[in-house]
Amino acid sequence: MSVGHSKARLGTQVSSMTEELREFFGAPRDAGLLIQHIEPGSAAEVAKLAVGDVLTQVDGQRVEHVSDVRDALSDRNKGDVVEVVIIRKKTRKTLKVTLTGDAGPTAFTIPAMPSFELPPEAQRFMGPEGQRELERALDQARDQLRAMEHDLQRIEVPGAAPPPPTPPTPATPPAAPKAKRGRPGKR
Repeated sequence: MSVGHSKARLGTQVSSMTEELREFFGAPRDAGLLIQHIEPGSAAEVAKLAVGDVLTQVDGQRVEHVSDVRDALSDRNKGDVVEVVIIRKKTRKTLKVTLTGDAGPTAFTIPAMPSFELPPEAQRFMGPEGQRELERALDQARDQLRAMEHDLQRIEVPGAAPPPPTPPTPATPPAAPKAKRGRPGKR
Protein backbone atom coordinates (compact mmCIF):
# COMPACT_ATOMS: atom_id res chain seq x y z
CA MET A 1 0.00 0.00 0.00
CA SER A 2 1.21 3.47 -0.68
CA VAL A 3 -0.34 6.82 0.07
CA GLY A 4 1.19 9.94 -1.36
CA HIS A 5 0.28 13.45 -2.38
CA SER A 6 1.50 15.43 -5.33
CA LYS A 7 1.12 19.15 -6.07
CA ALA A 8 -0.25 18.20 -9.49
CA ARG A 9 -2.43 15.32 -10.61
CA LEU A 10 -3.60 13.55 -13.74
CA GLY A 11 -6.72 12.09 -12.13
CA THR A 12 -6.25 8.46 -13.16
CA GLN A 13 -6.19 5.17 -11.36
CA VAL A 14 -3.72 2.83 -13.00
CA SER A 15 -2.51 -0.71 -12.43
CA SER A 16 0.63 -2.63 -13.24
CA MET A 17 0.69 -4.92 -16.23
CA THR A 18 2.46 -8.15 -17.06
CA GLU A 19 4.67 -8.38 -20.11
CA GLU A 20 1.97 -10.50 -21.77
CA LEU A 21 -0.71 -7.85 -21.18
CA ARG A 22 1.56 -5.15 -22.55
CA GLU A 23 2.09 -7.24 -25.67
CA PHE A 24 -1.67 -7.80 -25.99
CA PHE A 25 -2.36 -4.04 -25.80
CA GLY A 26 0.55 -3.19 -28.15
CA ALA A 27 2.64 -1.46 -25.47
CA PRO A 28 6.42 -1.75 -25.04
CA ARG A 29 7.54 -4.81 -23.07
CA ASP A 30 9.21 -2.71 -20.36
CA ALA A 31 6.68 0.10 -19.83
CA GLY A 32 2.99 0.66 -19.43
CA LEU A 33 0.25 1.00 -16.84
CA LEU A 34 -3.36 0.16 -17.58
CA ILE A 35 -5.77 3.05 -16.94
CA GLN A 36 -8.64 1.59 -14.91
CA HIS A 37 -10.50 4.74 -13.89
CA ILE A 38 -10.65 8.40 -14.92
CA GLU A 39 -11.82 10.82 -12.24
CA PRO A 40 -14.69 13.04 -13.42
CA GLY A 41 -13.53 16.59 -14.15
CA SER A 42 -9.85 15.61 -13.91
CA ALA A 43 -6.99 16.62 -16.18
CA ALA A 44 -7.09 13.12 -17.68
CA GLU A 45 -10.77 13.46 -18.59
CA VAL A 46 -10.25 16.89 -20.17
CA ALA A 47 -7.29 15.51 -22.20
CA LYS A 48 -9.50 12.60 -23.39
CA LEU A 49 -7.54 9.77 -21.76
CA ALA A 50 -9.76 6.71 -21.52
CA VAL A 51 -10.19 3.59 -19.45
CA GLY A 52 -8.30 0.83 -21.27
CA ASP A 53 -5.53 3.12 -22.50
CA VAL A 54 -2.00 2.06 -21.59
CA LEU A 55 0.03 4.92 -20.13
CA THR A 56 3.69 4.50 -21.16
CA GLN A 57 5.25 7.93 -20.51
CA VAL A 58 4.47 10.91 -18.32
CA ASP A 59 6.38 14.15 -18.87
CA GLY A 60 9.10 12.32 -20.81
CA GLN A 61 9.58 9.62 -18.18
CA ARG A 62 8.86 5.96 -18.87
CA VAL A 63 6.28 4.50 -16.46
CA GLU A 64 6.39 0.87 -15.41
CA HIS A 65 5.21 1.03 -11.79
CA VAL A 66 2.29 2.96 -10.29
CA SER A 67 4.70 5.11 -8.27
CA ASP A 68 6.44 6.23 -11.52
CA VAL A 69 3.45 8.48 -12.31
CA ARG A 70 3.74 10.21 -8.94
CA ASP A 71 7.50 10.54 -9.37
CA ALA A 72 7.13 12.04 -12.86
CA LEU A 73 4.77 14.71 -11.47
CA SER A 74 6.60 15.37 -8.20
CA ASP A 75 8.09 18.71 -9.35
CA ARG A 76 5.01 19.83 -11.30
CA ASN A 77 2.26 22.21 -10.20
CA LYS A 78 -1.39 22.81 -11.00
CA GLY A 79 -1.67 24.33 -14.46
CA ASP A 80 1.56 22.84 -15.82
CA VAL A 81 1.21 21.17 -19.21
CA VAL A 82 2.87 17.77 -19.63
CA GLU A 83 2.92 15.27 -22.44
CA VAL A 84 1.68 11.77 -21.82
CA VAL A 85 2.18 8.90 -24.20
CA ILE A 86 -0.54 6.28 -24.35
CA ILE A 87 -1.26 3.19 -26.39
CA ARG A 88 -4.88 3.04 -27.56
CA LYS A 89 -6.01 0.18 -29.80
CA LYS A 90 -2.34 -0.71 -30.39
CA THR A 91 -1.62 2.82 -31.65
CA ARG A 92 0.79 5.21 -29.93
CA LYS A 93 -0.63 8.66 -29.15
CA THR A 94 0.94 11.68 -27.47
CA LEU A 95 -1.47 13.95 -25.60
CA LYS A 96 -0.91 17.25 -23.80
CA VAL A 97 -2.44 17.39 -20.33
CA THR A 98 -2.95 20.49 -18.19
CA LEU A 99 -2.53 19.20 -14.65
CA THR A 100 -5.00 19.85 -11.87
CA GLY A 101 -4.11 20.50 -8.27
CA ASP A 102 -6.98 18.63 -6.69
CA ALA A 103 -6.19 17.27 -3.28
CA GLY A 104 -6.16 13.50 -3.26
CA PRO A 105 -3.98 10.45 -3.26
CA THR A 106 -1.76 9.72 -6.22
CA ALA A 107 -1.68 6.09 -5.22
CA PHE A 108 -3.84 4.36 -2.64
CA THR A 109 -4.15 0.64 -2.83
CA ILE A 110 -5.33 -1.86 -0.29
CA PRO A 111 -4.88 -5.27 -1.87
CA ALA A 112 -7.54 -7.91 -1.39
CA MET A 113 -6.98 -10.00 1.70
CA PRO A 114 -5.02 -13.07 0.67
CA SER A 115 -6.45 -16.50 1.17
CA PHE A 116 -4.47 -18.49 3.72
CA GLU A 117 -4.97 -22.16 3.17
CA LEU A 118 -2.48 -24.90 3.64
CA PRO A 119 -1.97 -26.69 0.30
CA PRO A 120 -2.81 -30.41 0.34
CA GLU A 121 0.80 -31.23 -0.56
CA ALA A 122 1.98 -29.56 2.64
CA GLN A 123 -0.73 -31.21 4.76
CA ARG A 124 0.70 -34.63 3.94
CA PHE A 125 3.94 -33.73 5.71
CA MET A 126 2.41 -32.24 8.85
CA GLY A 127 0.77 -34.06 11.68
CA PRO A 128 -2.68 -33.02 12.94
CA GLU A 129 -1.21 -30.99 15.81
CA GLY A 130 1.14 -29.12 13.45
CA GLN A 131 -1.78 -28.34 11.15
CA ARG A 132 -3.83 -26.99 14.07
CA GLU A 133 -0.90 -24.82 15.22
CA LEU A 134 -0.49 -23.43 11.74
CA GLU A 135 -4.24 -22.75 11.42
CA ARG A 136 -4.19 -20.86 14.75
CA ALA A 137 -1.24 -18.76 13.54
CA LEU A 138 -3.01 -18.06 10.26
CA ASP A 139 -6.21 -17.08 12.09
CA GLN A 140 -4.21 -14.60 14.17
CA ALA A 141 -2.62 -13.18 11.01
CA ARG A 142 -6.08 -12.82 9.41
CA ASP A 143 -7.36 -10.98 12.48
CA GLN A 144 -4.36 -8.64 12.45
CA LEU A 145 -4.83 -7.94 8.73
CA ARG A 146 -8.53 -7.18 9.25
CA ALA A 147 -7.71 -4.79 12.09
CA MET A 148 -5.06 -3.07 9.97
CA GLU A 149 -7.42 -2.80 7.00
CA HIS A 150 -10.08 -1.32 9.29
CA ASP A 151 -7.59 1.25 10.62
CA LEU A 152 -6.45 2.15 7.09
CA GLN A 153 -10.02 2.63 5.92
CA ARG A 154 -10.59 5.10 8.73
CA ILE A 155 -7.75 7.33 7.51
CA GLU A 156 -9.32 10.33 5.85
CA VAL A 157 -7.57 11.42 2.68
CA PRO A 158 -8.76 14.81 1.38
CA GLY A 159 -10.65 14.42 -1.89
CA ALA A 160 -10.70 10.63 -1.76
CA ALA A 161 -13.86 8.63 -2.19
CA PRO A 162 -15.02 6.84 0.97
CA PRO A 163 -13.71 3.27 1.22
CA PRO A 164 -16.03 0.38 0.37
CA PRO A 165 -17.54 -1.46 3.34
CA THR A 166 -15.58 -4.41 4.63
CA PRO A 167 -17.40 -7.71 3.98
CA PRO A 168 -18.26 -9.75 7.07
CA THR A 169 -15.81 -12.50 7.90
CA PRO A 170 -16.83 -16.01 8.89
CA ALA A 171 -16.42 -16.89 12.53
CA THR A 172 -13.63 -19.30 13.31
CA PRO A 173 -14.30 -22.01 15.85
CA PRO A 174 -12.08 -21.81 18.94
CA ALA A 175 -9.05 -24.07 18.90
CA ALA A 176 -9.16 -27.24 20.94
CA PRO A 177 -6.98 -27.14 24.07
CA LYS A 178 -3.65 -28.93 23.79
CA ALA A 179 -3.52 -32.37 25.35
CA LYS A 180 -0.95 -32.78 28.10
CA ARG A 181 1.73 -35.27 27.33
CA GLY A 182 3.13 -37.66 29.82
CA ARG A 183 2.90 -41.23 30.89
CA PRO A 184 -0.48 -42.52 31.89
CA GLY A 185 -1.00 -42.89 35.60
CA LYS A 186 1.93 -40.61 36.62
CA ARG A 187 1.31 -37.10 37.90
